[in-house]
Amino acid sequence: MKTFHLQRRALLLGLLGAAIPGLAGAQKQAAESSSTSLLRRMFMEADNSRFSPESYSFEDSEMCVVSAEATEGPYYIEDPSLLRSDIREDREGAPLEVVLRIVKADGCRPVAGAAVDIWHCDAQGAYSGYTAYEPLVRSRSRGHAKPSDGETFLRGRQVADESGMVRFRTIYPGWYRSRTQHIHARVFLRERVAATIQLYFPDQLNREIALRKPYNRRPPAPYHNRNDFVIGGSGGADGSWLKMTASGDGYRGTLTVGIRA
Repeated sequence: MKTFHLQRRALLLGLLGAAIPGLAGAQKQAAESSSTSLLRRMFMEADNSRFSPESYSFEDSEMCVVSAEATEGPYYIEDPSLLRSDIREDREGAPLEVVLRIVKADGCRPVAGAAVDIWHCDAQGAYSGYTAYEPLVRSRSRGHAKPSDGETFLRGRQVADESGMVRFRTIYPGWYRSRTQHIHARVFLRERVAATIQLYFPDQLNREIALRKPYNRRPPAPYHNRNDFVIGGSGGADGSWLKMTASGDGYRGTLTVGIRA
């Protein structure tokens, strides 16, 4: 009976919307607002506090762990020609040096010759290749999204040296809808994908960065490590947490990335 009344009410509202100019648009706006509220509540109520992820930096330890697999996301563009260490181009933001050591998790032996791609959004939440996408609106794409432009900022590839090291000069990433601040990374061995991971930062640092220019052009992110659904889906994301230290007017993040043999 309740279902019938709800269906009947929806039908009557639909008829009224067709008859009264502007009502249909108002109904659509209300429905979208309700959907947005539901999505926001879903993420706000998530809880990753039960996880105690394990990560190591080569600066502190010779130990390692398999870095947790994570979704590629909709904004990856594979481009081997972007073989460069400085991926900033014209993007403004807090300087960030990312240094990764790629090792085989079985024995923590460095992997020379591994190709590593990284990509992430700018301070305002935009990805190169997808600048037409609104960062405050979650992508509805399933899998890979269709690129909107030929921009290449904040994307690049490096090949690991004999110590398994790669270095990138970039900026601290901003945030976009439903995600905490993060950097995507993919490791290739002999042109095959060996790992797809994401790199994370301490919540406290994320909050401090949000108050700096140009990040403060937008409100601080309502999303954080404790409710990020990708971190939760990765079981807390072992082997994905950068060791962050201050470096000049910016930061340095280091991590030992363990891949399966």
